[in-house]
Amino acid sequence: MDVGAIGTLEQLISVPRFQTYLGHYRGNHHLAARLYAWNIEVSSAFWGPLSILEVALRNAMHNALSKGRPDTWWDLPSTHLMDNHRAILDETIAKLQRKIVTPSPGQIVAALPFGFWTRFLDKGIPRHPLLSYETAFWQPRLMNAFPEGVALKRKVLFADLTQIREMRNRIAHHEPIFKMPLETICGDISRIAGYIHVDAAAIMGGCSRVARVLDRKQDAIMHGRNSF
Repeated sequence: MDVGAIGTLEQLISVPRFQTYLGHYRGNHHLAARLYAWNIEVSSAFWGPLSILEVALRNAMHNALSKGRPDTWWDLPSTHLMDNHRAILDETIAKLQRKIVTPSPGQIVAALPFGFWTRFLDKGIPRHPLLSYETAFWQPRLMNAFPEGVALKRKVLFADLTQIREMRNRIAHHEPIFKMPLETICGDISRIAGYIHVDAAAIMGGCSRVARVLDRKQDAIMHGRNSF
């Protein structure tokens, strides 16, 4: 079905939400509706690669942070987190404890949001004796979570993951992502997964349909041919 022919779309999703798409095509309702449909299609395509990256990332970082010490490394006196970072951890544990009296370390790791893990790659407070994330986390431990990343720089990895996280959150809240550099982000997701393990990138490549959806954007917009 050609979504561009559905006249009630603007009413169904709200005028303000549709305006983003309508403005992109200077008031052309047919093209705007097709862009809306394609945005849904490409957003759903990204969930597969994002899920592989997110799970692999949190497990690799947890393993690096817990190596040679308890799985509850976050409770150690030597683990110093920025206040807003610690707040995410405390809030996540509190939510779990409303359902599980004593959540296991594995349950806590799985419940922590993507942003919690990416914050470890931020700078913290540079040159601070306890809160410099470069010296407290990256150099002694977290660089080992990315064994395939040759001469990998923390701040570059953080910038790439921040953009990936922004896109992930926009997808989760049903927001448009069509203006983002999707080809670049697709490559970044695969590349960072490959830093963790070559098989992560291989698995991603075997189940991802992002490239196909990106390639057919013009056809979807101009002719209303969607694949779902």
